[in-house]
Amino acid sequence: MNTSPLTGAALLMAGWVLSRLLGVVREAVIAGQFGIGPDVAAYQAAFRLPDLIFNLLAAGAFGSAFIPVFYKRLARGEEAESYRLAGTFLVLFGLAALVLVLAGWVAAPAVVAILVPGFDPAARARVIELTRLMLLQPFFFSLSLVLTTVHQAHRAFLLPAVAPVLYNLAIIASALLLAPRLGVDGLAVGVVAGSALHMGIQLPRAFAYGPGLKPNFDFVRSDVGEVLLLLLPRAAGLTVYQLNFWVLTALASLISPGAVAALGYAWTLLMVPFGVIGLPFGTAYFPELSRLWAAGDRDALRRTVAEGLGLSLYLAIPASVGLIVLAEPLVRVLLQRGNFDEAAVVATTWALWFFALGLWAEVGSEILVRTFYAVGDTLTPVGVGVGGLLVTFGTGFALFRTLGHGGLAAGLSVSEICQFAALYALLNGRLQGLRAGLARDILRSILAAELMVVGAAFALAFIPTGLIGRLGTALIASVTIYLAVTALLGSRLARDTLGILRNLGRSAPPQ
Repeated sequence: MNTSPLTGAALLMAGWVLSRLLGVVREAVIAGQFGIGPDVAAYQAAFRLPDLIFNLLAAGAFGSAFIPVFYKRLARGEEAESYRLAGTFLVLFGLAALVLVLAGWVAAPAVVAILVPGFDPAARARVIELTRLMLLQPFFFSLSLVLTTVHQAHRAFLLPAVAPVLYNLAIIASALLLAPRLGVDGLAVGVVAGSALHMGIQLPRAFAYGPGLKPNFDFVRSDVGEVLLLLLPRAAGLTVYQLNFWVLTALASLISPGAVAALGYAWTLLMVPFGVIGLPFGTAYFPELSRLWAAGDRDALRRTVAEGLGLSLYLAIPASVGLIVLAEPLVRVLLQRGNFDEAAVVATTWALWFFALGLWAEVGSEILVRTFYAVGDTLTPVGVGVGGLLVTFGTGFALFRTLGHGGLAAGLSVSEICQFAALYALLNGRLQGLRAGLARDILRSILAAELMVVGAAFALAFIPTGLIGRLGTALIASVTIYLAVTALLGSRLARDTLGILRNLGRSAPPQ
């Protein structure tokens, strides 16, 4: 087992657990104040344009393009040049973000008309106002993106793990202190403040590595072009992925503002297991995958891909199944308070059931996509993503008239499963096979997850305590049954997961 990426994954998982838990607290505070009314629907719809701008600037893709070139420079002994390259992109991304933010401000009315065609004029005006307020978010995030990548290139994952925690804390503070007086405008202020903190916490340390990170305007260099060639297809892929949410938002707006809000809450809950499993594994394994490809060690690369994929699916399969079984009590315990009434519980649970169907595929795809980037192929994931967008639209459009906003969530899940299957088949052919026994271990996980469902259902039905007690018992029973069954069945993934826990307990955080 490769312990270096696992140490990073363990630390990132700890950071993302805290961040995602704070994200749930954030949504609980917002839900209690606004329910699934038109104000919160406008707030959630207003994220679409800032998120699209951030993805046009490549979002998490920058690391996928920059780290292989960075390592190549270091391998040649060109340390100063590697840092100069990072300084170039710090300036380049800042300027590009400013241009796109200004363009977004001007285009906001036309964009919102396409985004939420079902909203009335007053509701669309609210979305435009909030969109313009939050357009500074992609500017700060774009600068933070470069800083995050510099840390990750050094396998220093502490500050990148802390940054999203500060982002969530800022929004929670704004929801508690500003929203009662300013409404959802107060939430928008918190979004901008949180993105500034996300950047600020990473700034000092990023400038202290090696020869130092120095902003510069030296854009015309071969290594800049090399990164951009890798970056542009990935940016296109992330933009295509964001368009999935434009499709969902547009179709949901034809149902009601409540449908838009319910999808938003359900997606936030889904992102807890995805953020705890998918993102840490993808982020922590990528530098190692890049290093092995650059070193020409294909056997080690195949083993590392299979290890990362197996571990992520080992955790994602029970998370996907468990989220379906426990969706309703989770929504009640986490969100039902204040203005978040019974109708909101039903609407959010309905969406969460269908989103959870594709969680395991979305988590597994993180490792597969990162492997394509590590070997320098950024076009294949884009092509698969475009096909996935068509599946989302086609399936969602076919189902939303009968299943409502649940059909839209189902369309995205079907798309995620199709994309996972395509990526796995293509990568398996490219690498000429992955680790033997991986399929057997995954089948063991599926069997254990089925038995886990029985334990969870029994706890929910027969434990004579309140809802929180039943939910807690069901969670403990699910984890215990799953770990015990997979271990008894001899799953190597169970043993490797214990390795992650040991690394988390005894490894000092990288600085």
